[in-house]
Amino acid sequence: MNNAHVWRAAQERLRLKMKSAEFETWLRGTELVAVSADGAVLRTRTSFAQALIEARYREDIEPAIRDVLGYRCPLTIPVSTFCDAPAHPRLQPPAPRAPPPP
Repeated sequence: MNNAHVWRAAQERLRLKMKSAEFETWLRGTELVAVSADGAVLRTRTSFAQALIEARYREDIEPAIRDVLGYRCPLTIPVSTFCDAPAHPRLQPPAPRAPPPP
């Protein structure tokens, strides 16, 4: 089971415990980027979201991930940096152009 599948299954458990607006606001834009016996890494988009998830939802997220995996893994919640984010086509540098003919 890959990280995306684990996180989707955990999100389904969390969706049952949370108000729809809370779920959409705080968990929709998160990504489970790593899972191992050493821990799970749930990346957020902003430091505000990170602080709020740490304070309000960590106690629900860890057990949801544990239920999916069958073992406990401590949760780390970093903020995504621009370098971590998937590249957007419009943000790519333009392709080099061929020099004009002589």
